[in-house]
Amino acid sequence: GTLGLARSMDRDRHETILRGGDPATDHDPRVQHRERRRTMRRIHGMVWLLWIWLATRVDGNDLDRIRWERYACDGRERNASQTCVERDESLSRWMRRQMRSPRYAALSCYVDKSAAKHYATTQVPWLKAPETLAIYNNGTIPQLKRKEMPPSYALKSTHGSNLVMLVTNGYIYKGNAGRLYKNQFLTRRKITKIGMLFLRTCKQCRREVQYRNVQRAVLVEEFLGTGLPVAYKVHVMSGDVVALDLDYFVVTNSTTGHARNRVKRIVERDATALSAQFAHRGCSSLQQQPPVHAMELLFHAARQLASGFRYLRADFFWFNASWYFGELTLSPQAGVGRMDLWFGQKFLAKIGYCAQVMTNYP
Repeated sequence: GTLGLARSMDRDRHETILRGGDPATDHDPRVQHRERRRTMRRIHGMVWLLWIWLATRVDGNDLDRIRWERYACDGRERNASQTCVERDESLSRWMRRQMRSPRYAALSCYVDKSAAKHYATTQVPWLKAPETLAIYNNGTIPQLKRKEMPPSYALKSTHGSNLVMLVTNGYIYKGNAGRLYKNQFLTRRKITKIGMLFLRTCKQCRREVQYRNVQRAVLVEEFLGTGLPVAYKVHVMSGDVVALDLDYFVVTNSTTGHARNRVKRIVERDATALSAQFAHRGCSSLQQQPPVHAMELLFHAARQLASGFRYLRADFFWFNASWYFGELTLSPQAGVGRMDLWFGQKFLAKIGYCAQVMTNYP
């Protein structure tokens, strides 16, 4: 028995030497614990690389579709979410009353920046949308530090407005008090920290019910063009386009990159609906003016997206002779903007007065 035990120990020692181990410490529990930890780290690293490889193979449209399918939106919520205009109520007061209503909680799928792109491209098949490069939440936001990105891209939150950052070759453009300025170069680590700040920030969640149920995430999408984009914001009331806002930037200092925001509103005062010809003439000051037939397509797309809503604002971009979808807004500027100066009683009548108010406003 002693001879057999000695032979077994010699055999184990010989196998340990062949594996490259140390016979003196191979059976030490501390050494074995370190080996197990190394093995687990290798396994976790392989799983991490596999997850990143699968995530990069998912198409951007699939990411938007997955976001849309997480909400229970079938179209019926659009008809029952917005109510009529009450007595002596202006448009801004009507908006503030709507965005505090519990019915607006069912409209989270339309204000989600990612899910709304799937809704727009499904409702209007010819409409394009910026490609979704990645979507990050609280658990996956650290991957932004290692994600391969194009030279220019846009970083925005899916659950609020004014949380947008344009990145060009490591430099970022951020808006502040209506101005756009070019900041210093930021590393990917600092950009990731800004993305984490986007996830924690949701000012609209307190005052606007439609943002409370939006699943918080950071959206990384394609940057259209090389310059500052021009946003075409179409106001739709009960199926009719009533106004068009041109949101653009004017460069005030080409050396530092400073630019100032300008908004031009196009409204036909003597009509209850805006025509494509009138809107085309109002865009004559832009460097790239869309043709008349493009404006007709724009209004058609806006009416399709606003189907079922009493009021909706749809944002678009004109790039490479094509319309790209931006986002949907139910209460621009949280109902505190100067909209009452532009939209009076004839526009409120398009939204629809309540039955007891119709006698006062024939």
